Amino acid sequence: EPTSEDAAAAAPEAGAEQAPEAEPEPDPAHDPAHDPAAAPVDVPSEHPSASYLLHVNGVDRPVADAWIGESLLYVLRERLGLAGAKDGCS
Repeated sequence: EPTSEDAAAAAPEAGAEQAPEAEPEPDPAHDPAHDPAAAPVDVPSEHPSASYLLHVNGVDRPVADAWIGESLLYVLRERLGLAGAKDGCS
């Protein structure tokens, strides 16, 4: 059974202030500002990209982050998943 001495030893002293818990330091490995893979948006790239809307088979289909030099065939087949588009002029 706990005694009054055990309770007094476990309880903090009446006049003592407890130090506030320190906030953990931010981990630079998880800081997006230090992420080498994150590139600023306005950095010119070797392959500029564009976003646009194509009207295909009666449906508006958005195309996002497409390289400006991509062919229409590539966009239809690879980006929009329309495998029926074929290269007929090779």
